[in-house]
Amino acid sequence: MAENRGCQRLMKLQDTRIILLDNGSVKAAATLQLRKLSAALSEASGTPVEAVSLRHAERIPLQQLNGISASTLAPYLASQLSQGVRHFVLVPLFFARSGALTQYLPQQMEKLEQKFGVFKYTLADVVYPLPDGEPRLARTMQSQLGQTSATEIILLDHGSPDPQVTAVRQHLATQIRSDLDQRFTLHEAVMERRPGANYDFNGDLLETKIRQLAQQGARDIFLLMQFFLPGRHAGSGGDVEQICQRLQDEFEGLQISLGPLIGFDDALIPILQDRLQSALREISA
Repeated sequence: MAENRGCQRLMKLQDTRIILLDNGSVKAAATLQLRKLSAALSEASGTPVEAVSLRHAERIPLQQLNGISASTLAPYLASQLSQGVRHFVLVPLFFARSGALTQYLPQQMEKLEQKFGVFKYTLADVVYPLPDGEPRLARTMQSQLGQTSATEIILLDHGSPDPQVTAVRQHLATQIRSDLDQRFTLHEAVMERRPGANYDFNGDLLETKIRQLAQQGARDIFLLMQFFLPGRHAGSGGDVEQICQRLQDEFEGLQISLGPLIGFDDALIPILQDRLQSALREISA
């Protein structure tokens, strides 16, 4: 009987496609690193994992992706559904269940179901699920402070009109502060926020926060980057680098250093593996 149950679980898994899903970017570096993460997750879990973006990545020129076009979710699923696959496990490379996961994703699934018939997908948990968060991520980011002599630290995220997304950054900041050397002062900032008091929960924009600190006399600032992959804001040539350069030119002696993106840290893989394994246990049950 136990052997039969094991065979049934194996058959279920063979009929399932596992996807490491990011929001997507037009930067080739994002897709290339997503592929490295999916390969590492596949090796760690012993299960094939596909690198797929929710959107945007289809605009990346093929020659920038080693001749292999980026996969975006709707076309990828359509191809698999047309081949008879009826179950997918999505491991989201997201900090929180943002609108991309709670609104856009279900809309796309509904459109596909109208065309291909009923199928099932299992959405694994996000990287930093509230209310408990993910202590390993907090420790990983805190460890970056060993790389800097700066005492003024800014935890920077993308920014969102969804308070639940900001709550992740705030929770992460609290966890980092809980075991922070007294010589550090941790601030928070966002790259995007909508105007008006209704969005004050986002906090200050990065440029506003750095300018404020520089006017108070700070000359050495370190950014903790709450971003997984390169994009319009993070990564080489992004908005973050441009803002920092502009302010360094404006304030004499100001030095701003950027920490690494989380998607390039090996410590992310065990977290993603745990999310995947929890989803697979749910399927087996």
